[in-house]
Amino acid sequence: MLWACQCLGDPDCLDYYADILHNRQRLYRTIRKYMSIRKLGSQCCYYLISLLVISLIESTILGTVVEFNAYAATKDEEVAKPLKKATTSTFGVYVTSLYGFNLYERTFDVSFWAWWLSENPEYEPYNTVEVSNSRDVEIEHKFKETLGKYTRSEARFTAKINKSWDVADFPFDRQTLKIVLEDANLAIPLFHFVPDEKNSRLDPALNLEGWDIIGFKIVSSESENVTNFGNPDAPPITKYSNVTVLIDLKRQGVRLFINLFIGMFIAAFLCSMMYCLQIKEMETRVGLLLGSIFALIGNKYILDSTLPITYKITLSDKLQAITFLIVVTAVISTVATKALTRINRHGLAVVVNSVLGISSTIAYIYFSIAFILASLN
Repeated sequence: MLWACQCLGDPDCLDYYADILHNRQRLYRTIRKYMSIRKLGSQCCYYLISLLVISLIESTILGTVVEFNAYAATKDEEVAKPLKKATTSTFGVYVTSLYGFNLYERTFDVSFWAWWLSENPEYEPYNTVEVSNSRDVEIEHKFKETLGKYTRSEARFTAKINKSWDVADFPFDRQTLKIVLEDANLAIPLFHFVPDEKNSRLDPALNLEGWDIIGFKIVSSESENVTNFGNPDAPPITKYSNVTVLIDLKRQGVRLFINLFIGMFIAAFLCSMMYCLQIKEMETRVGLLLGSIFALIGNKYILDSTLPITYKITLSDKLQAITFLIVVTAVISTVATKALTRINRHGLAVVVNSVLGISSTIAYIYFSIAFILASLN
């Protein structure tokens, strides 16, 4: 076997025996030729022995290749060993990177180091622990060592996490990023995780542009599968121990708010300026009104391209609604004053214009401030 393995690593050796194997058919024909004549003698014996040697070499080489491939496959699979006794493992996390916040795909990316400390030397968590709320995960830099009576393991995770973004208060929103880790191969009561609250933390160099990190904690919890997956020997409900990492963020939204909502406020300002014009300046009033409508529509397209579809009433929805109402009020005022002027009710037209202008402007300012303060709080 040692000779065959050495031959497998030598290209010249492999080429040599490959030529021999490919020429076996020619050898058969030669043997039949000599068997057909009377003078078998030493030549026939020579070729028979050669045939036996070739068959032996072929079986040795092929058997070695099969054994080598089976060994390599076993090494690559890294099948987790079943635990023979109940195990409790301390579980800690060090988050090094947060990026790829995507409101439309409802995901974010994270990189972190994880470590486990257990008294059971058979436990290999980097082969069984999974990020249960992730779409994709990659585990690398696996490491295991013995520290006295403890076995410490560690690995680096890179994952794309599912996240349902709450944009009701955008751009003054707060978000909680959740990373759920569990060992799906080991159920309670055979296995329990204990979070390492003392040593788990965020990397101090972690900087999120546009966000303030306002909280971090790691907690233990339980999850359950309410099915036995068709296994009659399994219980109907299986509980698993998991560790959840919670990261609280607050968006730096003042500049973003100005950039996104400036068109809406310009629309409201144009409507308010329209009331300051004399009623007889109808063309100018209509021009301001059209300008406010275009500004409102353009701002809506910008917001719709920024925010994902949601079924909650957001700050954006509220501000768009009251801006739409002040535009509609301006249209009503324009039509009413024009109609009153035609029937020579100029004084009443002035009163209607003033009342609608003052009331709609005050109401718009009041509700805008109220909605913004509610989102900030």
